[in-house]
Amino acid sequence: MGNANACVAGARIVAMRELVEQRHGRAVLDRALRTLPAEVRDEYLNATAVSWVRATTDYSVHDAVAAALGQPAQAFHLALLREGLARSFKTLWKVLLRLTTDNALIARTPTIYKRTRNTGEMQSRLLAPGHAVLELRQYPGITARDGAALAAGLEVVFSLTGRNNARSNVVMVEDGANFEMLWDT
Repeated sequence: MGNANACVAGARIVAMRELVEQRHGRAVLDRALRTLPAEVRDEYLNATAVSWVRATTDYSVHDAVAAALGQPAQAFHLALLREGLARSFKTLWKVLLRLTTDNALIARTPTIYKRTRNTGEMQSRLLAPGHAVLELRQYPGITARDGAALAAGLEVVFSLTGRNNARSNVVMVEDGANFEMLWDT
């Protein structure tokens, strides 16, 4: 089921909510929200750019929207996540878009992570040009879905900072995940 206390940054939720409304209309969102408990609806609708939203709420709402649209839940969520993250990253993290060195990006990845999730600690190291390893620990109850979402987010960040063909491999471990990041040099 995952860690009920693990939260994602509200800025991403707000960006994803705006995308759902723009693409599919508020009526679809409202129809999906009606299928969920009031607590989940309220947390989602009251999210702001500076709040934290439970990851379980994020998944529940976007799964309900996907169901309303007749789309596969995880694929819908990951596509929405990628675009929402790109939007919020471009506005909140403009300075990082100017990073030119791999070392600078890798050194800042744990800080970026801390601003996107309230659970876990990330460490990162550059192994070679176009190859880095990021280790996430102290994330009890992490799920494969969390790992996939985090991997997608890393790919977005690496792409937006100029790493061509950024891709990740994730291996889940007991209290976190290991991410191998690769990109063309």
